[in-house]
Amino acid sequence: MALGSAIGDVAALFRKPMPSAQADAEIRGWNSVASGMPVPALVGRIRRPSGDLVLYEDVFSSGRCSLLLGDLIAQADRDQALIPCVEELIDGIRRDLCTAVRRTGQVQELAACVSGLYADRLRPGGRIKSWYTGHDLALYREARRQLTLQDLAEYHLTIGERTYRVDIERIIMSSRRTQHSRR
Repeated sequence: MALGSAIGDVAALFRKPMPSAQADAEIRGWNSVASGMPVPALVGRIRRPSGDLVLYEDVFSSGRCSLLLGDLIAQADRDQALIPCVEELIDGIRRDLCTAVRRTGQVQELAACVSGLYADRLRPGGRIKSWYTGHDLALYREARRQLTLQDLAEYHLTIGERTYRVDIERIIMSSRRTQHSRR
């Protein structure tokens, strides 16, 4: 796969490191579903002795996507007008999954997939960290005011003698430990 001009066509790259055999499977999977559903553009692959990098379009930087499903669900918890958006997104995901199963013929138990899925997202430098530490997410909006993740991280709450703050790095590390202990 040629990287030169392809990289220039994409606003930013999402770099997904993995062992070579897993990169082969990842690219085969992408090729099997890309024509049938919306997926990030596969920009290329860099082979390295320590493992490969599969390069995708960063759909958040390109503007094709602005929220994670969990973020939209959390917003809908506070604003019921967003519930149809959540339902529409989940219906779209279900349709895409059914399309992928029909096209690939592969059916796996969810339990066999979940650990690897979340372990990759939670690993140091993984997608969860890059998303929550790389974007200043609006957590709350009302009457032209908003509370962002950065605002929350800088806010200190003092109760009695103790001061508390939201420590995103610590939350991610705790999630990693919890995920690792379940294996």
